[in-house]
Amino acid sequence: MSGLEPGFRQSTVLGGQLAPLVRWASSLTRTRVRPLVPCRLVLRHTQVERVATGVGVATQWDVEATPVASSVESRRRMERQRRRDTGPELALRKALWARGLRYRVDYRVLPGLRRRADVAFIGPRVAVFVDGCFWHRCPDHGTTPRANREWWVRKLEGNVERDRDTDARLRDAGWFVVRVWEHEDAAVAVARVERAVRSRV
Repeated sequence: MSGLEPGFRQSTVLGGQLAPLVRWASSLTRTRVRPLVPCRLVLRHTQVERVATGVGVATQWDVEATPVASSVESRRRMERQRRRDTGPELALRKALWARGLRYRVDYRVLPGLRRRADVAFIGPRVAVFVDGCFWHRCPDHGTTPRANREWWVRKLEGNVERDRDTDARLRDAGWFVVRVWEHEDAAVAVARVERAVRSRV
């Protein structure tokens, strides 16, 4: 459907009931529900806002049932995951700065979509993503949790599909994409980024 990002499951047809949902969801991001099995109803709040402001056609909405964590420790570990400023990102940025390279951080490179480069060089149009081995399915270190395995497979494969879609969209928009795995040596990653940036200046 036009206006919704690839990878979003458009599972609930709303039609004329969209406005009440937007009003109801405007102050919510997550609500616990209890259907046949314990799960969590996750509303993608930014997407609701986009629909409410008319950016995109909305006759369907994504409602995703997220399994409850298998343990308290697992839940707390997931809650500690940072969206930005991770250790590998900070190491890369520090090394880039030491090389005299200046950049934007957490930069929205595709207007209208929730896609943000971890590091962006605006002039040369180079977008850098530092990918976590777990969340982006590193071929060397990627793992799949045993608990709620089916859900995690869908989730992680969706992340990979989104990455590939982002890369394609950025290339079409004239950007050069560099993807760095979190396990990569910072000096090696910096050399790759620097070559890309300086070749496009």
